[in-house]
Amino acid sequence: CRSLMHRYNIAADLVQELLPDLQAAATAAPKSLTWPPQAHVTAEAATAIAARGTSAMSGLVAVAVWLRFSTLRLLVWNHNYNVKPREISAALDRLGASLVEVYEAAPQLSGVVLLALASAGRGGEGDMGQRIRDEILAIQQRNGCKGGMMEEWHQKLHNNSSPDDLAICQALLAYLASGLQEQVYWDSLAAEGITAARLASYDRPIRSPPPKLRPEQVEGLTRDLVAYKRTLAAVHSGADLSAAVDGVLGYDAGECKGKHVKVEPLTAVATPRLKQLLSALLSLVACGTSSSSPTANPRQVGFVPPTEDRTSSGGSSKVSAMLEMEKCLKTQALVVAARHCLAGPLRAGNTACQGRLRDVLFLDLALELTGRNALEQGLAAIRAAAPFTMLGGLLALLQQPLAAACMSCLPGQGGNAGLVTVLKQLQQLSRECPGLDPQAKACHALSVVERLRSLLAASALASTAVLQPTADTVGAALKLDTSEAAAAFATGHDPVSMLAEEVVRGSAAAALSQLLAVVEPSLRRLAGVGAWTVLSRLPSTVTGLLKGPLPSLTHFDPSSSSSISTILLLERLDGDEEIPAGVVGVIVLGDCPDVLSHAAVRARNCRTPVVACPSAEEAAASPIKVLAGQQVRLSISGDDVKVEAHSGATGQGPAAVGTTDTSGDQGS
Repeated sequence: CRSLMHRYNIAADLVQELLPDLQAAATAAPKSLTWPPQAHVTAEAATAIAARGTSAMSGLVAVAVWLRFSTLRLLVWNHNYNVKPREISAALDRLGASLVEVYEAAPQLSGVVLLALASAGRGGEGDMGQRIRDEILAIQQRNGCKGGMMEEWHQKLHNNSSPDDLAICQALLAYLASGLQEQVYWDSLAAEGITAARLASYDRPIRSPPPKLRPEQVEGLTRDLVAYKRTLAAVHSGADLSAAVDGVLGYDAGECKGKHVKVEPLTAVATPRLKQLLSALLSLVACGTSSSSPTANPRQVGFVPPTEDRTSSGGSSKVSAMLEMEKCLKTQALVVAARHCLAGPLRAGNTACQGRLRDVLFLDLALELTGRNALEQGLAAIRAAAPFTMLGGLLALLQQPLAAACMSCLPGQGGNAGLVTVLKQLQQLSRECPGLDPQAKACHALSVVERLRSLLAASALASTAVLQPTADTVGAALKLDTSEAAAAFATGHDPVSMLAEEVVRGSAAAALSQLLAVVEPSLRRLAGVGAWTVLSRLPSTVTGLLKGPLPSLTHFDPSSSSSISTILLLERLDGDEEIPAGVVGVIVLGDCPDVLSHAAVRARNCRTPVVACPSAEEAAASPIKVLAGQQVRLSISGDDVKVEAHSGATGQGPAAVGTTDTSGDQGS
């Protein structure tokens, strides 16, 4: 496509072509729109409708994947074509309206629709996009920034505005806040995958460094760019929380160049309760929670204060971790409560949302992202505080992220009934259970967590089955050059082959999976069961040469396993690694990733068993370490994990050297 405007208009046309078949199938053959598709009835007419519905569903997945490729910068955004911002905004508005029609007609496809919406932007009619052109001129005039980088950016904004402009605006704000340190500007851009080469590659290139300003210019330019970021986000971003809140609660951007932009509030959605929750959430995200906050009560999250002196560095760090954990809990609670307020209007549809269902969907998506980010940022604090947290606190940690996952949907997920059941079980366990001793209660909680882990893995598998074959097909047809995008990935993975996994890892379910990996060791301790966690359990028995212990997988030479079956003994597994060829099993005696990590997913796909236990469990780890350099058998049977010396030459049964009970979490 010559521009983003063309891409969004083509996508809208495709969705409109698919819509009649999707509507017919949703009414006459709804099972044809689930994954894997099934015929709803056997009548010839209904079978034809089902076939067209399944074909249309595949087409919708292809559109979503195509838009995702664009978001990942795998597709050209603009090529020798000038597009006004209002034209891009109008194209986005049209695409969003088409996707909302599908969302209402076929709720089974909500995961695919939301993926497509999140991969585009909100857009808008009228003067919404025009403000991008008008405001940058006013900013330059008010602040005396008419040359250099600001003029180059102005020319780009006038002729091919894109989502990159949000990152450029944020980088300028970071530059101003740092006291005009140029490296901060480049670091901010790099965090969004934008390099100097990309800036120079635009049709209207940006080659100059950030502007050199006088001290008196900084305050005014900062104020204007903060407001301008709001305008850019209103058009290009579907995930920006402030922009999404504005879209539902309404705002008045005032007049610029004779044009007035005012978004009316959605009175049926913007209840006083929702306004209160969103205001508190925005304040928490912007400023954080003060350590002196009256809500920062250690016992609210079941935290048992350490016995050592609080003034010591160890005691201080533990209390700090507890306070960070409490902040994470508070953010999660606000997000879940706000999403509950949106649930009714979302179910009721476009009419209940005053014809602006899309704005409500974007707010729900932004809330999901805010909750996920808060949880991921709080994992280190939760990991530090979890060993000192009582069972009630551990259960409280899980409930809000699980509630958020219940309100989210991945492509192909097929509903959240299983997650809702697990949430109810956790809520029941959190209440007083007469006659159930703490250890039995912890065992029950552990079984619920293992069921949850299995559901999350099954959901990830379903999403991969829906998205990845289409991603591979579309990527091959477009002959995409993924080298630049792959370099932007920390691991250097091919973004086409990783598309489904990238979508899963960006979901609320992935953040919950990471939390389970942090909380589970403490649950096992309270339950008094074995310390092992099973990330991949098939095949249940493998034999090979035990190599290690190695600090990590990066210290292993793959060529050494090319001619002999190898079982690796690692001190940690980060989660981004590939399992090398010739490795038939992995034992981790230390930090391990969650069940939805890249390494865990690849291990299950390759049928390579992976087991892990904390390095602190010396009783389990020591007998295994002495087997290094020997032929061993790794066996997983029910709740048992065994690592034994193996006499392959004689075929005799090996003597058990290390035997550890485990509660395995899920199958391959």
